[in-house]
Amino acid sequence: MSNKKQVMPRGVYRVVKFFLIYYALLLALSCLSLIYVAITQGRPECMILALAVIYLLPPLTHRFMNSLYPQKQGATLIDPNEYNPWINSFRLQKIYTICPQLERLLFLAPGLYGAWLRLWGSKVGKNVYLLPGVEIVDRGNVNFGDYVFIGNKTYISPHIVMTSNGKTYVYVKDVVIGKGTFVGAFCTLGPGTNIPSLQSIPAGSYFTLNSSEPDGTRKA
Repeated sequence: MSNKKQVMPRGVYRVVKFFLIYYALLLALSCLSLIYVAITQGRPECMILALAVIYLLPPLTHRFMNSLYPQKQGATLIDPNEYNPWINSFRLQKIYTICPQLERLLFLAPGLYGAWLRLWGSKVGKNVYLLPGVEIVDRGNVNFGDYVFIGNKTYISPHIVMTSNGKTYVYVKDVVIGKGTFVGAFCTLGPGTNIPSLQSIPAGSYFTLNSSEPDGTRKA
């Protein structure tokens, strides 16, 4: 396993760490304050700004930080005293785990959720259809070809946390689904899943680590 350390200076890291720990709270308070001002003072521009804060600031912060300290594919050591790009990304996305309906609203308009994933840095082809119950926990680590269909309650996690010799590592690898592939409901796709084009994956199938075929199927 790789234990390559990030190069962020310790002093800078302490400030960034403190900020990111409370990022979701700060984001929520900022958004609610703007909505309050919009309602009580009749300033509609504050409502637009609130939407920008909640939907644009986290992915753009993620892209900026990732340009400075790129997230590596594979295993990296989780050291509480060192900057880890995945932990940074996880904290930036935390608000959508706490308030999942914020993200579910993006399914109201066709193609909007795909654009949302692209904003995080993922590659999403044309005419990709994801049912509203799909959950993607690392929004910048998926690659979907054209005409992909993903069924309800499918869970996609491009990361897994593991321990080895008393140390904790996070293994991150993009989930790839080829062109024209159908993924049934209630599937689980782990890190490194790479499904070829024009496949039909039965409902309840699960892919563990670096799989191109299901490792099994859930029993009803």
